[in-house]
Amino acid sequence: MKPAGDYYTILNFFRMKRGWIRYNALEGKNLCKERYVIIRKNEVVKEYYILVVRPTSVDGEYRRVRVGLIQSHYVIRERLNVRVM
Repeated sequence: MKPAGDYYTILNFFRMKRGWIRYNALEGKNLCKERYVIIRKNEVVKEYYILVVRPTSVDGEYRRVRVGLIQSHYVIRERLNVRVM
C-alpha cells in the first residue's frame, strides 16, 4: 500500500494500482489481522467494493475499520457467516 492523500493505493508487485482503501480511524495498519467483506460487485470492470474489518474479542465478530475497492481477481477466498459490528 502507498499513501495517497486521505486513502491508500493498493499496488501489485509491479507497482501498478489495483485498488484503494480509506481508513476510518488512525489505528495501526496491521494488515495481517484485517479481513475483507465484499459489499458490492461490479462485474463490468471486475471490481469489488469492500469493508475492511478486524476481529473483536467475540469469535466470528468483526469491527469495521476501513472501506475500499479492489480488483476482483485479487480476492483469495470468500467466507460466510460473519457478524460485522
